[in-house]
Amino acid sequence: MENYLYKYIRGSWCHGLGIEGVSDYDYSGVYCTPIDNIIGLPSNYITQMADEKNDEVYYEFGRWCELLEKSNPNIIEGLFVDKEFIVGDVHPIMQKFINNRDLFLTKKLLNSLYSFSMTQIKKAVGYNKKSQIPEDFQRKDILDFCYTFKNQGSTPITEWLKENWLDQKYCGLINIPNMQNVFGVYYDFAAYFKFENIEWYQKIESHGHIIKCVNYPYSLFIGKDDVEKIQNRIDNKEFFKYPGIVNPDENSKSTDVRLCSIPKNEKPICFMTYNKDGYITHCKKYKEWSEWKEKRNQQRYIDNRGYNFDAKNMCETVRLLHTAMELARDGKFNVRRTWDRDFLLKIKHHEMNYNELSEYIANKSEELNLYTSQTNLPEDVDSNYINDLLISGRKQYYNFN
Repeated sequence: MENYLYKYIRGSWCHGLGIEGVSDYDYSGVYCTPIDNIIGLPSNYITQMADEKNDEVYYEFGRWCELLEKSNPNIIEGLFVDKEFIVGDVHPIMQKFINNRDLFLTKKLLNSLYSFSMTQIKKAVGYNKKSQIPEDFQRKDILDFCYTFKNQGSTPITEWLKENWLDQKYCGLINIPNMQNVFGVYYDFAAYFKFENIEWYQKIESHGHIIKCVNYPYSLFIGKDDVEKIQNRIDNKEFFKYPGIVNPDENSKSTDVRLCSIPKNEKPICFMTYNKDGYITHCKKYKEWSEWKEKRNQQRYIDNRGYNFDAKNMCETVRLLHTAMELARDGKFNVRRTWDRDFLLKIKHHEMNYNELSEYIANKSEELNLYTSQTNLPEDVDSNYINDLLISGRKQYYNFN
């Protein structure tokens, strides 16, 4: 990109915690969009760009200044990385920010660092939850969350239909009044016998006559008075055209079962419940897991198997706490880790358990609170100063007088 103002290596390597073969090389930076994108339609102004895995993240100059004003730790960290991690030349516009970087060290930044550290703990546990999901985890469909009554309990509607030689696509559903997510299930036997080519009954004379199915246990649902009606409907091609319980299109994104009108005097074959909330939760979980699986670092996944937390996230928690403590105590923002490097790598290699780390983090959080109460850092950044740098930077970049 020709309009870079600043580009640098971020993450483990600039922290001094990179591990060959495990740690990715991540990049970040600032760019200035063409003037037409700013004065034209808002849709043309792209404030941030990233690759699919977020290994490379770049901010438009205005957005970067906005995050700087909010004391975003990742943004401020970029101003303090060692020179060896800066890629290419630094534009004079950005050099002004680097030369005055200490002006952005505030109590607000301390709070942001602590909040970021606590977020990493949640990610550490969340990563574990996803990593423990079996690799063959499959997305279920609506039918897997539908149940009907059986004996003194329930059974999946799919199993019940299979046991009774029925197919969901010939079913029709109606709501049961005053019973949420409970449905009456009706069946178009005429269409079923016709289109599935089932030889469905024969008459046996005995004490009058008994209707017996040739290869279908119809007597569970069909009385002998219904046989003639069904046969007449088959002969006259009069089918109810029920839509089925669900859309047979696998690409359907609906979260609802399919309702329809039912002819008067039809009898339900069963009643069914649908756990809609459960299905929506499952779909969300599967989507998050699939995206995580696609983007995950495979070596990191292997390293974390068998543990109840993600070591990298826990390492980040402690690193952020240490950075905040140094900032509150000494007024310095140290990106590269020195005195605590071995300790952080020990965490990263799963050489400490979750309970040990939780106790350590709790103690350091109390220590940070003490340093914060005694720090001489200003409360917040000077927004007017950042705004002035942004305006002068844009004028310089676009050659405005």
